[in-house]
Amino acid sequence: MIGRSGQSASRRVSTTGLWDINSVGRVTSGAHHHLVAVLSDGNTSMTGGIATVEHAARTAVAAARAAG
Repeated sequence: MIGRSGQSASRRVSTTGLWDINSVGRVTSGAHHHLVAVLSDGNTSMTGGIATVEHAARTAVAAARAAG
């Protein structure tokens, strides 16, 4: 089971209209706890940026689990 807690932020850049999406949090996977921070900029939509950040966080935790 994977649990998570943390903070996320998003903002639309007024000069470009693109989105910056950032997320920092603790992810619990089994008996392991990971602190994950993902910063993303230049996203064409907020929902697309959130999906990118979530994918990056999942990939990072999977890599940490695989490494032991």
